[in-house]
Amino acid sequence: MILVIGATGKTGSAVCRLLAEKNIAFKALTRNKDKARKILPANCEIIQGDLSDKSRLYEIIEGVTHIYLATPPEDAMVAYQNCVIDVAAEHGVQRIVKLSGLGPSLKSKARLPRLHAEIEKHLKESGIHYSLLHSNLFMQVLFGDATSIKEDGKIYAPAADGKISFTDINNVAEIAVQCLQDDSNDNQVFKITGAQAESYNNVAVYLSSALNRKVEYQPVSYSQARQSMISAGYDEWLSDALIELYEIYSANDGCYVSDDYKKCTGKPASQLLTFIEEHSQQFA
Repeated sequence: MILVIGATGKTGSAVCRLLAEKNIAFKALTRNKDKARKILPANCEIIQGDLSDKSRLYEIIEGVTHIYLATPPEDAMVAYQNCVIDVAAEHGVQRIVKLSGLGPSLKSKARLPRLHAEIEKHLKESGIHYSLLHSNLFMQVLFGDATSIKEDGKIYAPAADGKISFTDINNVAEIAVQCLQDDSNDNQVFKITGAQAESYNNVAVYLSSALNRKVEYQPVSYSQARQSMISAGYDEWLSDALIELYEIYSANDGCYVSDDYKKCTGKPASQLLTFIEEHSQQFA
């Protein structure tokens, strides 16, 4: 039995949809059962639980053999994910497919790459077979800019002229499901990126073409971006963590392009221009 942890998240929900399409049995763990019912497949077994409740985790993981592990970026992320790993090891779970960002490193100055590296180290030491998914900034984050694109004709980001190999969430889900099914992917790292690295200037050009009207990229300072995040309801820890990632992107350190998706699926990775064209109505 497969357990999807973080089932209502961006990648978790995509993994659930793909498992359902393939008629693969799975359970979906979420903090919010009502939210899950609205976005997950109708035939999905939904389990409500919190990763801070270890005794509840023991009940949930009973009988589970494979886990997809993705949780929100938060201060307790290491504690929560390591708790899952510990309980999974005790229950004899065979494989964990873990989502991390691109470039986890214990030496990283940015907290999210560093925290993911800590969790990956714990997973490797647990004895459980694993697949590690290193994805870049998701193409779908552009949906969060839809209002400014519609109303101002502008897209704002603290990314300077840095190029980013934006990743399609659906590409991540495809590799995740493949890893959950195929033990030939055990104990491997998969770097999942888009087909090429693009700057936000390119994003604006693609939006202009798809919408047949001018869209401009407006770089903003880190402090401006941080204040916008806090105004939008993000807490200070997450706002700072995201700014640290944009510092990486601004330095052009998010431009790495991998062919791991093509190696796994035989298909080319998603292209940002195609993604924008296919979702143009979201920005119109």
